[in-house]
Amino acid sequence: MTIRKLTVRLGIGLSLASTAFFSACASDPSCQDLGTSCGGSSSGGGNQGGSAGNGSTSGSGGKGGSSSSEGGNAGSSGASAGASEAGSAGAAPCDGQCSGDTPICDIASNACVECLGKTDCKDSSTPACNSATNSCVQCLDKTDCKDAAKPACDVATSTCVECADTPDCKDSAKPLCDKTAEQCVACLQQSDCKVATASKCNAGACAPCTVDAECSNIAGKGVCNAGTCVQCNIAKESVCAGKSCNPATNQCTTIPVGTVDYCQPCLADSECIGGNQSDPDARCVPVKFMGVPRVGGFCLKRVAKTCSPPFGVPTSVVSLSGAPFEAYCGIDQSSTRCEAVLDLVASKACPDGMDTSCGCARNNTGTCIDSGQGGLCKTVGAFANTCTIPCAAANQCLTTLTCTSAVPYCH
Repeated sequence: MTIRKLTVRLGIGLSLASTAFFSACASDPSCQDLGTSCGGSSSGGGNQGGSAGNGSTSGSGGKGGSSSSEGGNAGSSGASAGASEAGSAGAAPCDGQCSGDTPICDIASNACVECLGKTDCKDSSTPACNSATNSCVQCLDKTDCKDAAKPACDVATSTCVECADTPDCKDSAKPLCDKTAEQCVACLQQSDCKVATASKCNAGACAPCTVDAECSNIAGKGVCNAGTCVQCNIAKESVCAGKSCNPATNQCTTIPVGTVDYCQPCLADSECIGGNQSDPDARCVPVKFMGVPRVGGFCLKRVAKTCSPPFGVPTSVVSLSGAPFEAYCGIDQSSTRCEAVLDLVASKACPDGMDTSCGCARNNTGTCIDSGQGGLCKTVGAFANTCTIPCAAANQCLTTLTCTSAVPYCH
């Protein structure tokens, strides 16, 4: 008989003997403790019986009982360890609980998160994954921003914005970035506004001026005039340093104030003789010739300052510089014009006998530079071929001349 067979038989015999022993002891009231009262020195054997049911090794007598106990405990520990390992190997990451707003398991932290990478972000409004927070966000850089209205990325907040810096602003009407508002604007400060009609920076937009200081950024136009920066206006003509300010253009002229005589061309009231006074003698007023408005204006004396020939026909108008409607000492604009009246006053000659040689615009030497109108070439007093004008009353002529119905011109 081999050793293996002998061992098996011995094991079977011991098991049967143990079973009989415990059955007998269990029916004996004096057996209080199977390990001591019923086993004596073979308490190990009693323990081995309990352990043998879970273990794989049996013993005999006291020593065998001890050996059996160790084998049983070892078997029990091995079974527990095996069960534990099997349980760990079979458990899902994050306990399989990831869903809803946090559908992804971060195995490293064993926590459910929104994303681990860009492919986890399915919503087109938040296509990027912030690895620091494992959350889907609008952007990490400008390549994530597809909306043309918000092409830049605010990396601090991971949101798409209109601009993060000036290079993000492509519209020439709004070339600068307001980094606080993250919006493209026309201006950040007054010097950014370059147009005279919108020189003030107001909440990121260039707006019309309200005071002169808001024109300091417009070269040569330091006066605010009704929302527009100009070189001068009537109220601030002093900036022209003794020259007049043309109210039609709000620019300084080369004409010294108070130097233009009656019926001579002008651009501003202040140019006329006495026109630069607080209570002016004359102003620059619009006139017509035969019903057609003339270009610019002509200096005429105010009726309030007393008229004298040949300016005996009153005309009431608003001056070119905006003085209220008032009467001025004028001429008969239906038949003559200032150039012809001045030729009369100067007794200009017309050697060719032509009416067009009277009432013309003249250069510095007194020579006509255009064809005259409103004048006549007649004999005046003792002088032939002299310039005069048509008349209807004596006050239209010089005091030394007369006007009659038979001879309806100053003679």
